[in-house]
Amino acid sequence: MRELQTSRVVIVDDDDLEGETFRRSLARIGIPALVFARLEDLPSEPFSGVRLAALDADFANTFESASDPEEITDPTARMLGRLLASGNGPYHALIWTEHPELAESLVGRLAANRVPPAAWTVLSKASVQIDGNWDIQKILDQIAESRNGQPGLRFLSEWERAVHDAGVVTVGDLLEGDSDTESLRTLAHLERPGASREDRLRAVADSLSRLHADALERGPTGISQGIVDSLFKGDIPKPNRRRSAQLNARLLLHKCGPGALPGSVFELELISQKLGTPDLLPSFDAVAARPVPEFELRL
Repeated sequence: MRELQTSRVVIVDDDDLEGETFRRSLARIGIPALVFARLEDLPSEPFSGVRLAALDADFANTFESASDPEEITDPTARMLGRLLASGNGPYHALIWTEHPELAESLVGRLAANRVPPAAWTVLSKASVQIDGNWDIQKILDQIAESRNGQPGLRFLSEWERAVHDAGVVTVGDLLEGDSDTESLRTLAHLERPGASREDRLRAVADSLSRLHADALERGPTGISQGIVDSLFKGDIPKPNRRRSAQLNARLLLHKCGPGALPGSVFELELISQKLGTPDLLPSFDAVAARPVPEFELRL
């Protein structure tokens, strides 16, 4: 699971020793992680971009004294609720417990704390330890197996790692052999040599985005054919119109002549009627041929 090498991994475990040995085992295969064993360990600002959370279901050690599973799992859920930002994105929960009812309870408590996992794997610590050492490959295999039914999550996880790698290449290409500002000044001159300072800043940012896209295109993504096949297997149904319009609006990054680029799906019914075309147009020519006032487009 190379994607975990470029994303955040957190470990919530009140046993400092086990949490730390698990962190070191991950580090040995290139996966960085942070351990949180107490409330005072939590960062001042919550994290975003966490993609794996290893969670001790009985964080407060109340299994013997608690009256119900929710009382046992609520401390773990509250810890993660404070640890993850609202815009964290999808993450996988690795739940440490020997009791299925605790795993089910923890998933419910995580949802109640507004940090529901996109997928989860339930394991007992004893099942993945050999003579006190973690069997990391077995753990990662179990996590991968839990994702078999979620090709979209697997695809986006690998794509996210590829985006990070392309960013590293972009920065390296720009700074290698140049002074601190030479490449950036060159980009500003190539884009808009006579523009204002603010416009030049925007031009450089746009240039970096294109250079990054070029690095992403040139670099191998590592996304397996099996994931692609499972993602697009069978007939592709007609997309949800509202979701299509939302995504299309974010693709309309700039205007192109009298029409719009690259969109062909509009949320407002009146636009589709004025264009006299179906929701999904076969080309952009129809949009350009029958322009619509700019304020009516969801740009």
